[in-house]
Amino acid sequence: MSDSEKSTNNDKVKYIILAVIGVGAVIYALSAGVFGPVQASKAKMKSEIEDLSGKIRKASVKVDRIPTLKKRNQTFQEDIYNISDKYVIKHQLGNYFIQVKEYISLVALDCDIKIADILETGIDVYDKPITQKSENALKVYNVRVNMVGGLHSLIRFLKYVETDNLYVVVSSLRIISSEATPGFHKISLNILWPIWADDELLQKYSSPNFEEPKDEN
Repeated sequence: MSDSEKSTNNDKVKYIILAVIGVGAVIYALSAGVFGPVQASKAKMKSEIEDLSGKIRKASVKVDRIPTLKKRNQTFQEDIYNISDKYVIKHQLGNYFIQVKEYISLVALDCDIKIADILETGIDVYDKPITQKSENALKVYNVRVNMVGGLHSLIRFLKYVETDNLYVVVSSLRIISSEATPGFHKISLNILWPIWADDELLQKYSSPNFEEPKDEN
């Protein structure tokens, strides 16, 4: 092979090498400038889709729970109404004393206890727990009862009061015996009744607020 042929072949090899290098450079440039961002964008989009799908699944679970939560809330409302109706005393034009005095007098008469006097000692507000954000829904109406009777009559009285109203509390009890009348004792006790903290709550829970079942037909 002549020198000129060798030179020609060498030039061809150089051109081929240069062409390969050029193609590689183009591919690298496309990969770095086009394909790279596209792949990154696809990866980001995939991540966002997965995140969105997760949120949709969570939302679907919450939506599916709505009927159960509504039913549970309905049950709570009914329970509160029933408790309010049976056990929480309501004022009559701002007055609790008339109905409480009448109630105590009737129970005492039935239990053969003589009432000396019934005194209204006020409304107590208890501190709410630190973790509780809302104010207490209930306050306590407090009366002191002074009466005379035997121990068996007193036991019947206490049992009746605390059984008749599960939320009534006898907070203090004092018994003074007398040698002159061993079968009868001077008795002083404090009785606490639950009342609503304000008229808005009283109004809210003094009448049922139940949803009528929907006719699906």
